[in-house]
Amino acid sequence: MKRQLLYVAIFVTTFSTLSAQEDADVPSKQLIAEDLFVQGSLGIGLNIANNQAFGSDTFIMKEDNLRMFFDDNSSSGSFPSNDWRFTFNASTNGGDNYFSIDDATANTVPFRIDAGAGNNAMRIESGGNVGIGTANPAVKFQVTDGNTPTLRLEQDGSDGFTAQSWDVAGNETNFFVRDVTNGSKLPFRIQPNTPENTLSLRSNGAIGVGTNGPNANASIHMSSTTKGLLINRMTTAQRTTFEGNLSTSLNGMMVFDSEENELYVWDGTAWQSAISASVLSDLETRVAALETVTSGSGTDQTPQMFNYQSVIRDNTGSILINQNIGFQISILQGSSSGSSAYTETHSITTSNNGVAAFMIGNGSVVSGDFTSIDWGSSTYFVQLEADTAGGTNYQLIGTSQLISVPYAIHARSADYLSGTSAKSLLKSSDDKTKRIQSLETEVKELKAMIQQFMSGKK
Repeated sequence: MKRQLLYVAIFVTTFSTLSAQEDADVPSKQLIAEDLFVQGSLGIGLNIANNQAFGSDTFIMKEDNLRMFFDDNSSSGSFPSNDWRFTFNASTNGGDNYFSIDDATANTVPFRIDAGAGNNAMRIESGGNVGIGTANPAVKFQVTDGNTPTLRLEQDGSDGFTAQSWDVAGNETNFFVRDVTNGSKLPFRIQPNTPENTLSLRSNGAIGVGTNGPNANASIHMSSTTKGLLINRMTTAQRTTFEGNLSTSLNGMMVFDSEENELYVWDGTAWQSAISASVLSDLETRVAALETVTSGSGTDQTPQMFNYQSVIRDNTGSILINQNIGFQISILQGSSSGSSAYTETHSITTSNNGVAAFMIGNGSVVSGDFTSIDWGSSTYFVQLEADTAGGTNYQLIGTSQLISVPYAIHARSADYLSGTSAKSLLKSSDDKTKRIQSLETEVKELKAMIQQFMSGKK
């Protein structure tokens, strides 16, 4: 009897406690003021059935609009109190299928996964590496795709700056940067298997081409022994048009005229041929003297000499700098093994660049008379011999044909390169302008001849 009364008392007490914790407005709701332990699976939501099957799931939420809200109601001191929410799919008819983490306080969605994203859309492996499209990222951030994996950098204009999009991508053809906004042009490309140090930018501001150690005193240092520098090529008309873009501050600009086959340098006001300045200066001085003479007395006073210069090396190929060299020059008639029409010697000290320069026709005469050579009657060759010790133990350096330059000396017999007699021109016309134009034409032709001669000499 006592045991039955005890059971009744416990039941009454428990029922009274639960009744006290029921929601006063909605009797079906309860507030549990203690910890709750559920040994089994838990189902929550309006559509959870009484016999809900859980399978391997420990927790199931089931209703039309699934949300999980985290309300941090901290209100003292500076404790954080931001609220967060898990959202499962849009609540509107025809809306998106997705899972997101929402900043409920700021009403933003910092993280979202759309349905159908696929395997390894984003993977963070145990070492902390992040993979996009791969389950095994090998580096801190790896993007994997079957065709041209790409990263897009997009400035969308939301902060008032001009919208611009760039792609950084790579495939079997190129690694490239694409200017998406401006016609998807590719301003920068690197092909697979490009040689090491093809382009190197150093902290000292120097650019290395083919070297990782460019000279600090050079803006661009190129080290290849199998490649050259190809200057911008343009026609004479294009070079003339380009001139309109140049100012005096751009002196030193170089282009190659593909029609004249000549390198030009902008001197601040006009294009100048890049042929040796000393050669051209001397040539123009002599032509000016010729013009003065032919316009005056008609007497020929063409200089009986011409320039010669060359870089001097020893038998190992090393340039000989600031060294006295003995030269013997012979003018051979008819062939490279012909008889000497004239021979002279020079004693020359090479420059800081190893260049020896002198006037043929102005040396110490060994044999012959330079002024009596009939340049128009035969072909002639220059034979160069040198003694690098500065003496007279000459060794043969080489022989090359004189192309056209010394033939200007033939003007003393009154024949222009154009085939017109200087004296007959002087007698038949007093038009000085025509004579000057004729001389200017000759200068241009002589420049081309000098370039050819210099190439043959080397």
